[in-house]
Amino acid sequence: MGKPTWARLQAIKVIQQVNSRQAFVRPLIDSLIRTASISSAERDFAILLALGVTATSGELDLIIKRSIDTKRLDTVSRSILQLATYELVYLQKEAYVAVDQAVALAHQLKPKVAGFINWAMHRIIEQIADFPWGDPSSEIDALVHQTAFPLWLANRLIAELGWTAAAAFMHISNEVAPLDGADLTTGQSVSIDAEKLAKHQSGIAAGELIIADQSSQFIAHLTAQQTVLHPNCQLLEIGSGRGTKTVLINRELQRLGVDEFVHYALEYHTFKTKVLVDRIKVYRLRNVQPITADILLIKELIEGGMLPPGLDVVMIDAPCSGSGTLRRNPEIRWRLSTEDITAMSAQGLSFLLAAAPYVNPGGCLVYSTCSIFTEENEKVIEAFLDDPAGTDFILTDWRHSGNLADWGCTEQIVADSYFFHSQLRSGGPDSHFAAILRRRA
Repeated sequence: MGKPTWARLQAIKVIQQVNSRQAFVRPLIDSLIRTASISSAERDFAILLALGVTATSGELDLIIKRSIDTKRLDTVSRSILQLATYELVYLQKEAYVAVDQAVALAHQLKPKVAGFINWAMHRIIEQIADFPWGDPSSEIDALVHQTAFPLWLANRLIAELGWTAAAAFMHISNEVAPLDGADLTTGQSVSIDAEKLAKHQSGIAAGELIIADQSSQFIAHLTAQQTVLHPNCQLLEIGSGRGTKTVLINRELQRLGVDEFVHYALEYHTFKTKVLVDRIKVYRLRNVQPITADILLIKELIEGGMLPPGLDVVMIDAPCSGSGTLRRNPEIRWRLSTEDITAMSAQGLSFLLAAAPYVNPGGCLVYSTCSIFTEENEKVIEAFLDDPAGTDFILTDWRHSGNLADWGCTEQIVADSYFFHSQLRSGGPDSHFAAILRRRA
C-alpha cells in the first residue's frame, strides 16, 4: 500500500467540509489548494478531484448506496468512498489505484475504517461493472447516471432545450470552466492559463486585471453603454455582490472618459459590501456609493437620501438558480429545487417592480441572470411588461448596445433575439441572460 498523494489529501479536506457543513467548494479550493506551493500538476489534480466529487456527489452516493449499507457511514468514510468512486467512474482510473489510495487515505485519516474501506471498494467495483446501467443516448435514467444530474433537473433541461442540446449541456457542465479575466486598461477580455495564474497576480494586485467570466463581462459592458447615453447619469446596480460587475462597469466608464456620473452599488449582505469597499480602493473606482440594503425598501432609501428620486440606469443582477454556471458552482445541482427556481423568479420580478417607478423617462432597466431557464428569464420580463408598473417600458434590442467582437464569444450568442443569451459551449463562457427595458420618454 502506498501513501496518499498530496492532491487526494487536500481534496478530501475540501470534500469533508462540503459534506459535513454544506460548504461551498470554490472558497475552500482557494484557501486550501490553489495557493499551495506544489507542482501545478498536483494542484490541478486536487482541484479536479474537489470539483468533480462535488459535482457528481449525488450520483456517487447512489452508487455507494447500491453497493453497501450506508446507514452508519461516517463523514470520513463517505468522503473517501466518494473520491475513489469518482476516480473509478468519471476518471476511469485503474481499480487497483483507486483501492490503494482509498485505503491509504483511511489509514492516515481514520485507521480503524481502513479494512471497511477496502471491503467497500471491492463491492463498488462489482456494482459499476455495467455503469451507467443503460443506453445514455436514448434512456433518461442512463443519461442522468452518466452525467450525474438529478432526474428532475435533467427532465427540465430536456423540456426546455430538447434531448440533444440538454445532453450536451449536462456533459459540458462537468468540464472544467475556462479562466477568463478583463484587462481593465484596454477593456479586452483575456484568457488566463490556470498554470500561469501566478504571473497575473501582479495585475490583479495593481487593480488592472479582474477575474470574470466573458458573459459577465459583456453584461457589464451593456450596462456601461446604457450609462453613457445619459449625461450626469444616476446608475443603480442592484445585487452588486462582491463588486465584480461594479469594477467592470466603472472602469469602462473611466476608459470612455465619462466623469460625471454616480454609481450606487446596492447589496443586501454586509460581508459582500465590505469586499466591494476594499475593491473600490484596489481598482481605483470613481463615484461609487456602496449601500447595504433591501431594494424592496427603495422608497425609504430615497426618502432617507441614500438614493436619488430619479434613476437613469438600473442594472439588476437578479437572484437566480445559477444553472448556467454549474461548472464553477458544482454543488448547485444537488441543492436546487423546482421551488427554488419559482421563488427566485418571483424575487427577480419583485426587484423590477420595485425599481421601475423610479426610472427616469428615457432611462432603462438592465435585467440579468446566470440561468438558462425561461421561468427565470423571459417569463419574468413578460410578467413585468404585463404589470401596470411595466406599461411604460419597452423591450430594447440589446444588439444596438454592445460590441461582441472584444469578447470573442460571438458564436455562443443567440443573435436573433431581443434577449441576450450566451449558450454553454465546451471551453466557452457560462450561460447568461440579459434584457434591456427602456422607459418611454
